[in-house]
Amino acid sequence: MPTKFSLKLADGSSWQFIAFGKAKPWLRKLARIMKLKKKSNKKAVNVFILFQDGSNLPGIAKIPLLYRNNLPLKGWQSNGDQQAERWTHPQRSHTIFVLRKPFNHQAMIIQMWRTLAPVYEQVIANGGLAFHAGLIVRNKKGVLLSAPGGTGKSTCCRRVPKPWQAWCDDECLIVKTRNDYRVHPFPTWSEYLGDQKCQHSWPTMQSACLSNIYFLEQATKEGVEPIHPGVATVLIHHTAKDMTQKAWPQPKTAFPLNMKHKIFINACRLAKKISCFNLKVERFGKFWNNIIAKK
Repeated sequence: MPTKFSLKLADGSSWQFIAFGKAKPWLRKLARIMKLKKKSNKKAVNVFILFQDGSNLPGIAKIPLLYRNNLPLKGWQSNGDQQAERWTHPQRSHTIFVLRKPFNHQAMIIQMWRTLAPVYEQVIANGGLAFHAGLIVRNKKGVLLSAPGGTGKSTCCRRVPKPWQAWCDDECLIVKTRNDYRVHPFPTWSEYLGDQKCQHSWPTMQSACLSNIYFLEQATKEGVEPIHPGVATVLIHHTAKDMTQKAWPQPKTAFPLNMKHKIFINACRLAKKISCFNLKVERFGKFWNNIIAKK
C-alpha cells in the first residue's frame, strides 16, 4: 500500500502526496518537516512520488500507478530534471515525480523542495505568491519581515518578544481568499541543507491573516516609513519571483513566461491591498514597537 499525506491551504486548495516503495521513508520525512496530515483526500490534487528502479526508464508508460489510478498511459511530458523528474499531462492536474536515489542528504532536501512546485503553481494561479520573508504573528494577524539573506531577518524573528510568535524565518506562502490574504509558514530549507541532524518542523497548514509587509534595512537609528504601492509592487515582485525560481525544478532559463506574468499581476494586486513599509532596524533595538505603531 502507498503512503499518503495531505496538505491543505487557506484558499481551499489541497494536495495529496502519495509515495510508493522505497520513496515511502522519503515522504515520511517531508511530512514531518511540513507537519502534513496522514490521511487520504479524494478531492485533492495527487502528487505521486517514486524512485527510479530501471523499469520506468526512459519513459513512464509502464509504471503500474498509471493503471491503478485511472491515469492516461500516453501524453505525459517531462521537465527533464534528472534529480526530480516531473511528469505532467495536459488533461490531468495530477503530477508524477520520478526521483533518483539521492546521493547525499543535501540532494534529498533539494528533491523535497522541488516536489512542491505544483503547490507553488496553484497558489500563484489562485492569486497568491511564494515569498521570501519571516512571518511573525500577534492576535491572529501576520506580519512579514522581508530582506535579502544576511540582513537580519532571521535574527529579528528570533528576537521578537511575546505575545509575538515567529512562525518561520525564511519562506512563506501568501494565499488569496475571498475576503483577504492569508499567509502560511514554510520550511527554511537552508537549515536542513546545512545540518544533517536538523529536526525543525513548520506548521505549514496553519495560517494567519496578512496585516502588513515590512522590508528590513539595517540602520544605526530605528524608524519606519511607508512605501508607495508602485514601489511596493517592484519589491514584492522581485522577492516572489526569486523565491519561486529557487524552488522551480528546472533551470531558470525555462521558467515559464506566463508564470512570470502572473507573479507580477499578483504582486500589483497585493501591493494595492496590503500596506508595505521600510523598517529600519538597529542591532539591539526594539523594532517591534514600530510595527505595533503602524498596525
